[in-house]
Amino acid sequence: MVAGRTDDVKTPSSRKKLPLDTAIVTALKSWKSQTPFPGDGDFVFASPLLLGKKLYHGYSAQYHMLRPAAKRAGLSPIGWHSLRHSYRTWLDETGAPISVQRELMRHSTIAMTMDGYGRGVASANRKANARVVGMLLDDGEQHESEQIVQ
Repeated sequence: MVAGRTDDVKTPSSRKKLPLDTAIVTALKSWKSQTPFPGDGDFVFASPLLLGKKLYHGYSAQYHMLRPAAKRAGLSPIGWHSLRHSYRTWLDETGAPISVQRELMRHSTIAMTMDGYGRGVASANRKANARVVGMLLDDGEQHESEQIVQ
């Protein structure tokens, strides 16, 4: 879903399974259970204007939630693409191979991520993703990722 419209994904890479750390799954389930739209057919980040049947518009969420959170954290205003760049940097910090980074970033080619070649395997993707979550949560726990279809 982009700009309030639901459509097919851009590339075959975007259709592949995506690892999602169990700590993130737990947090998302907890969040959804507290929202006014906890139903199976409702989005996790549902629009209050559309009664949970559509996503909260990305630009509105960025303006009303992401930017104020960045300001509270002492950062300059950021956008969603800033988070993609940060995620790529954090993956690199974990030592994740570029092939794993490409798959986790959903790029169709390694050239889009950086020069190189190769293909990551699912276990390496889950391990790299769990390490990034562990770095962000800084809770000293071992994290595991499950294969979740996007």
